[in-house]
Parts: sequence; structure tokens; C-alpha cells
Amino acid sequence: MGPGKSLAAIVLTVAVATSGVVGATAGAEPNYLCTDAAYRAEMLELHNNFRATHHAPGLQLDEKLNRLAEDWAQRLAATHTFEHRPDNEFGENLYMMRGNGGAFAGAESAFRAWADEEEAVYDYNKPGFSMETGHFTQVVWKATERLGVARACNPESGETYVVANYDPAGNYEGRFPENVLRPS
Repeated sequence: MGPGKSLAAIVLTVAVATSGVVGATAGAEPNYLCTDAAYRAEMLELHNNFRATHHAPGLQLDEKLNRLAEDWAQRLAATHTFEHRPDNEFGENLYMMRGNGGAFAGAESAFRAWADEEEAVYDYNKPGFSMETGHFTQVVWKATERLGVARACNPESGETYVVANYDPAGNYEGRFPENVLRPS
């Protein structure tokens, strides 16, 4: 191997290592996960600060839920689909962003998309589920205790997928008045 080829191999290895995106091996799916401890900590802090204003206790990160979220985020990024996991026993919020000038969505943009549903349309005088506010109500659901989150970044398409799982799940009809409280 000539000197130019060795340098190219080293540069490629460094680029892959610093991007957090690992290429596929023969027959394997590419790994699009781009979640780290800092991302999870930020997402947890965003949730807990917002929940506190809605009189809901803080959540704890859960490794089982993190792995579940990783698996689904990876699938969404690999298949370019945006759908909830079928038969999921946990609550689930999804976020997808396409093409942000080469940058992938951070925790704040995903979280704001969910939380901002409150101001847009949630009616505390008629508490209940709606498709327009279901992400927000899951975020602040008082009975929820654990959170798992993952982000997958597809460099080919510029797509970011964020999956958050909640345990116990929220959004149960008849339980909104005691679980989705007005902010202070």
C-alpha cells in the first residue's frame, strides 16, 4: 500500500470515530446512533425542569428504556420511516428533523416540539387526549417515573430521529385531571 492510501485510511478512520457514525460491515445494518451521556442528561434535565412547573416529580433515566429507544431510533433512521413502535407497552414520543444545514437536531429542538403543544392547544378546562397535545401530556404525565431516550443521525439523508420512552405510560382517558396539572 502506498503512502497516499495509508493516509486516506487514517483520515477515514478518524472521521468515523469523531462523527459517532459507524459504517456497516458486510451484511450488517449501519449504526446511526448519535446519543451520548450528555445528550441524555440534557433531555432528562429539560423534562424534569418542565415537569416541575407542572407539579410532576422528576424522572429517572432507565437503561432498559434507553436500549428500547436506541433500537427504535436506529430502525427509523435506517428505513427513513416515522412511526410509533407497534405494541409498545411504554409511552413514546417521536421527533424527526430533516436537513438543518448539515447539523443534527439537539435535545432542545426535539423537547420544544413536544412541550410547545401545551401553549398551542391544550385546554385545562377540558382535560383529555388529543393528537395535537399527546406529546406534551406524556412529557408532564405525573404518574410517569422513568425515561429512556435515544437519537439516531443519518448522514446520507441529513435526518435526525429522536425516540423517548416513558414508564409508566401516560395519556389514559379519564386520568388527565390528576396527571396533567396546570403550570405554576
